[in-house]
Amino acid sequence: MQSFEKLSLQIKEGVWNVGYKVIHGRDSVCPWCVNDRVFKGETVKWEILSPLDNRWYYVVNAPIYRTDGSVSKQAMILDIDNLKRAEEALKESEAKYRSLFDDSMDAICITDRAGRFIDLNRAAEELVGYSRDELLTKVGVAELFVDSAEMESFRHLVEGKGALKDFKARIRRKDGTVMMCLLSASVRRSENGKIKGYQGVIRDVTKTLEAEEALVDAEKSTRLFAYSISHDLKNPAMAVYGIAKRLKNRVETLGDGKAKEYSELILSASEQILSMADQVNAFIATKVAPVSPERMLMDELLEVLRKEFEGRLRARGIRLRYPSSLPQVWADRMALLRIMRNLMENALKYGGDGMKEITLDCREGDDYCFLSVHDDGVPIPGELCKMIFEPFKRAGNVKGVPGLGLGLGIVKELAQRHGGSVWVESDERIGKTFFVSIRKPKPVLYENAPSVHSSPSTGEAGWG
Repeated sequence: MQSFEKLSLQIKEGVWNVGYKVIHGRDSVCPWCVNDRVFKGETVKWEILSPLDNRWYYVVNAPIYRTDGSVSKQAMILDIDNLKRAEEALKESEAKYRSLFDDSMDAICITDRAGRFIDLNRAAEELVGYSRDELLTKVGVAELFVDSAEMESFRHLVEGKGALKDFKARIRRKDGTVMMCLLSASVRRSENGKIKGYQGVIRDVTKTLEAEEALVDAEKSTRLFAYSISHDLKNPAMAVYGIAKRLKNRVETLGDGKAKEYSELILSASEQILSMADQVNAFIATKVAPVSPERMLMDELLEVLRKEFEGRLRARGIRLRYPSSLPQVWADRMALLRIMRNLMENALKYGGDGMKEITLDCREGDDYCFLSVHDDGVPIPGELCKMIFEPFKRAGNVKGVPGLGLGLGIVKELAQRHGGSVWVESDERIGKTFFVSIRKPKPVLYENAPSVHSSPSTGEAGWG
């Protein structure tokens, strides 16, 4: 039974009983009682939260004049609890919205279609330098845009799309300072669906853009410096290498053991300098060379690697393994070859004398192809597994092995330029595995592409 029905029944059962007992369950007159006012001829309308059932009621108490001149009271009671609770919830929601609106660190504005401000928060005032009163009564959106063409373009795009994110525009502050801002907004519509204005957020990204530009300039300068150093270093290094080689050949005919030893050291050092210069050039090239993805067969690429490393693998008795059937990969051919070559070189350089096997693989996922190179040689300490992909960073357990620490940095750069990443998993019992992810293209990229058939492969090349 509804609360109001219960109240009606209580009133019926309580005829000739006092109202404060029947309606409110009290033992004494209610402190809010208005009987005195009603008996004096006043009609009193009010809302009350009843202590009996904790519900809200709208009450109208009116005087009734009898023929004998006495005055009685007539009461109309309406249950408004649901309405009252809804109003309170709405007020609470509006208060929360207002708090979020006012306290937001982002500048939030609401305007009409003519560009007049209807509402804005404190962050908006601070951003443009005008007071709330100035913005609501004197300064419109047009006064803030540096270029009216940008304002019209923004309006056209937001009305056409209904919402717009990160529109770049120049905004002028009250003091004349020009900011580069990102505007994100949506249209406001009337009940009949017509656009009546806009609401959105303004973010000042001037410092961010300046920092990005400075970073790009610094990267260009560093790249140019590194290229210049490697280029200028390579020419004299080649000259030293040529002289050292001739010196070694001459010394060998003299039979001087010490002279031969020194000449070999000079030749080895010059070879290392040449290799370092080539590595720096290769690292720079990975950042600037264009990437031209194409559909290619991993079987064919691994066969190229097998032939390239065949002699070195045979000399060390290392077996090379890979599956007989591999998926196709969408990537830049030369970049992918360099990735796999660098990982093979890394395995041979740091795998140790006990390494017996290198395994290559390629697996296809929903969004990526995953390449892997596993060797059963010396593992990498866990704390170094992330660090080794940074340029010029090398693990502490490879001291004495020549190198700059750029090979894996090149792999990381090329993987990122293909929308992927690189990582390593290392285990003292089974060795280490390097993984490279290459993002697959959307299906539309394969439409009307010529058919490519995989060539047979033995899947294994072993020596030893």
